[in-house]
Amino acid sequence: MKTLLIVCILAAYALPVGGTQNDVIKRVVFSKGKTTVTYAGKMPKVYEGYDSYVFRAKKGQTLDVALTAADPAAIVAIYETKVLDPEQNTILGNSEKRREWAAKLPVTGEYEIQVYTTEDSQESAPRTYSIQITLR
Repeated sequence: MKTLLIVCILAAYALPVGGTQNDVIKRVVFSKGKTTVTYAGKMPKVYEGYDSYVFRAKKGQTLDVALTAADPAAIVAIYETKVLDPEQNTILGNSEKRREWAAKLPVTGEYEIQVYTTEDSQESAPRTYSIQITLR
């Protein structure tokens, strides 16, 4: 029974969730003693698609996000997903069209960084990106 529970939990983090079948959700894991992680991914091919990076953080911690991508339309958005209501949960909206952002977090909760493209891709080759996330 315990093994089945672990398999179900792992599957929940590995399977795509969200607006399109290409959406990816990854749990951010900081190695012991480290405050920075870097992940690589492929840009979603459609505007509605996004990759998500989810983590817990405490009120007052500083979050620093830097997205690197050849795609000029690549941006990030940041949301708090558990404590704040939908009218207040946007920390950095995708309408701001930012690749870098740093600030203190407003509440203890679960945060989600979403990687978007603001244009549909006509390219057949995947477009790669890297995202560096620092939490202090």
